[in-house]
Amino acid sequence: MGETVVFEVPLEGWISAGTVLIVLLFVLWIAALVRIGRLKRRLNAFVDGSGMPDLESVMRQMHERMNALTSKAEAHAHSIEKLEARSGRMKSNVGVVRYNPFDDRGSDLSFSVAFLDDREDGVVISALHSRDESRVYAKPLEAGASGYPLTPEEKQAISQAKRKL
Repeated sequence: MGETVVFEVPLEGWISAGTVLIVLLFVLWIAALVRIGRLKRRLNAFVDGSGMPDLESVMRQMHERMNALTSKAEAHAHSIEKLEARSGRMKSNVGVVRYNPFDDRGSDLSFSVAFLDDREDGVVISALHSRDESRVYAKPLEAGASGYPLTPEEKQAISQAKRKL
């Protein structure tokens, strides 16, 4: 049958192993305390600048600020959309032609000016100046065309305004 082998460890071996274990645990405890101290300093530095007594208050305040910023960003986005929609309808594309409608007298005091939006809707205004009188004509434009006959100078002003689109 089998023999039972018994190992005997002297009591001094257990004491030295226990001592080593206690020293190791003590070193780990010191290291943990040092690390906790560093984390506390970092947390205090983070919290101290906020005027809040604890991390929960800081997080709550940051959440409130984030919600306020989000609502402001949404309001700004809505305003930008409205401005973009309006800017396309503004008559910001302009063409001007100066000319002398009378070959025998006068100078280039007469003019035609076209105001168009991005859809080529707008107006063309012509002013004819002579020595005796001045006349002003306005013709509405839709898609770059008018229901009224256009002079060559008016067409040229409209072409200039279209090039700015």
